[in-house]
Amino acid sequence: GRVTGLALGGPGPTLSVAGEEGSVDQHDLAMLPDLQKRPPPAVVDLERQPAPQVPDLQPAALAEPHLACVIDPEGGHAILFTRCRMALHYSYPEMRLRSATWCGHLVVRAVLDRKNGRVFAATVGPRSLPPRTQEVRLGHGPLISLDVQGLLEGRRPARLEARELPLAGRFTALASSGKWLFALDSKDQLKPVIRRLDVEKLEAAGSPDLPFPPASLAVSPDGSKLYAAGQARPNEGQVARIDPATLKVERSAATGSWGTSLAVSARHVLVGGLGEGGDGVAFLDATKDEMPRLARWSGMSQSKVWPAGGKLYVVHRLGALRITAYPEGSPPAEKLPEAKAVYSGHLGTKDAEVSPDGRHALLCDGTLLRLSSGKLEPPKAGWPSS
Repeated sequence: GRVTGLALGGPGPTLSVAGEEGSVDQHDLAMLPDLQKRPPPAVVDLERQPAPQVPDLQPAALAEPHLACVIDPEGGHAILFTRCRMALHYSYPEMRLRSATWCGHLVVRAVLDRKNGRVFAATVGPRSLPPRTQEVRLGHGPLISLDVQGLLEGRRPARLEARELPLAGRFTALASSGKWLFALDSKDQLKPVIRRLDVEKLEAAGSPDLPFPPASLAVSPDGSKLYAAGQARPNEGQVARIDPATLKVERSAATGSWGTSLAVSARHVLVGGLGEGGDGVAFLDATKDEMPRLARWSGMSQSKVWPAGGKLYVVHRLGALRITAYPEGSPPAEKLPEAKAVYSGHLGTKDAEVSPDGRHALLCDGTLLRLSSGKLEPPKAGWPSS
């Protein structure tokens, strides 16, 4: 007849089977020869047993949508700057809201100076925005210094004290190198320029003389080198390595990409943009003085690339948000390899801020993504794994 229910129990290993019209049959499983051949069940220590795999690009927490943010892994802080000119202070990586403080500025880019308890921020004046635009990053304004020492010490100030710095423009990128802060000013789209700020004196400190208009900038992981990428001539991309102290261009090299995105790892200089074979990312050897090109992956449109944990993460710029992880490799593969992980998010989220420890990426819609190195790390005691 038709089985309506199953249950394990009774004296010994007994299977109870419920049938039609309320009938119940019991079967002694110990009498079945096939079950007697089975191995004993494994005993799993849920406090120490590592997970069988570490998923990549998985949502780990959720915060508020924002325009810019800074993350301090050492102190466990994340500060998010919103459209309503607030500074939201979260714990990191739990992303629990600690306080909301009036900032008074539309902050679109930010860099943390943890030593002095400051945030250097690129701001936008509302009157500088084009009519009927929703993209506030198209505006321009002054570079400011925000006092966040109180937030880092656990206090809740009513307002962040701001100091206007002697640099103004449409800053599309900020990068810090110890004593210096570099800002890419794209207010004049025909003549963009990299401006330098002395973070101790808070004074403008010159600009490098580049052989091409820069489209992006990045600092090496140890802060000893500044890199700028752009289009030297039609269909010819270049990257320059610059001494941050002297602003001297030490070396320039052809990339095959226009340099709309730029990132630097310990091994590679990664330059993205249009070029040979369409959109793609070029790999240059950062360990050699002449920076030879090792490979170029064609066939992907990106607004941001970053290396972390032996992988290259690409934020695609067309359609809905899509982040793809590829094995970076050393040397890198000659052609675009198979993706290791993919995250698809909300339409309109175009940017991601990578934590300095390389463990997370915080999207502008507030989603914190966990980045996996692929290593099996035992979870904390009491946290079960499967």
